[in-house]
Amino acid sequence: MRNQIICLNIRCKKVTYLCYCFSVRVSNELGAAHPRTAKFSLVVAVVTSFLIGVVLSLFLITTRNEYPLFSSNDTDVRALVKKLTPLLATCIVINNVQPVLSGVAIGAGWQAAVAYVNVACYYIFGIPLGLAMGYKLNMGVRGDLVRKLL
Repeated sequence: MRNQIICLNIRCKKVTYLCYCFSVRVSNELGAAHPRTAKFSLVVAVVTSFLIGVVLSLFLITTRNEYPLFSSNDTDVRALVKKLTPLLATCIVINNVQPVLSGVAIGAGWQAAVAYVNVACYYIFGIPLGLAMGYKLNMGVRGDLVRKLL
């Protein structure tokens, strides 16, 4: 289990670094008075991060019978991981694009707006929706993963 957490942490760090890279790229282009180049950088950043997420998600979906074997020998855990893989794949695609868009917005000088949107999405929508779906609708882990989508 420790290896999976380390790998997931490394993947999250790479996406975070992409966020910083594109933030700097967009801010440099806007600072140099090149809005069309900044717009092109935005498109390249979003498409690249989306494609990385899709490739990783497709890999998980195609190997959903094999990769649970790496984390547990328990058949119930493996069945749950297999069942949650499509939702995990959706989370990965969305969570690859969101930090890049946040980085671009920060690079454009909208730091305060990004902070407010992040706080609102997590505390106003994410946590209440995850709790409602996890406990009130008895969705369990699936409800928590939906919270992470926000």
